[in-house]
Amino acid sequence: MRVTRKQFLNFALTSTAAATVFGCGDDPEAGGDGLACSDVGPGPPFAVCIGSNHQHALDITEADVTAGVAKTYEIRGGGTHGHELVITPAQFTRMAAGETLSLVAPGTAHDHTVDIIYTPPE
Repeated sequence: MRVTRKQFLNFALTSTAAATVFGCGDDPEAGGDGLACSDVGPGPPFAVCIGSNHQHALDITEADVTAGVAKTYEIRGGGTHGHELVITPAQFTRMAAGETLSLVAPGTAHDHTVDIIYTPPE
């Protein structure tokens, strides 16, 4: 099952900011539920999808986007291991302009694709 950007944004923006969904991803054998993605970010104005997810989450803030300086995130969440995700100043600039970022969080045994959608305030 593939989730369109519109469906993903609708889900993400109608979820409460405090809700974080764990155990999602596109690989059931890796602990995912077979969905292409589900929101595992801090909530609006962010929507975050971690492919083949097994309880990882990304804690990103609007202040990070505004600062626009390189930052390394640990996307451990509820997982038993972590992955580092690096966002560069140029990527923060693209995000601030409303562009969806598709990044890779490498690991020793496997990697995760991380899609970040930021809806800038008007």
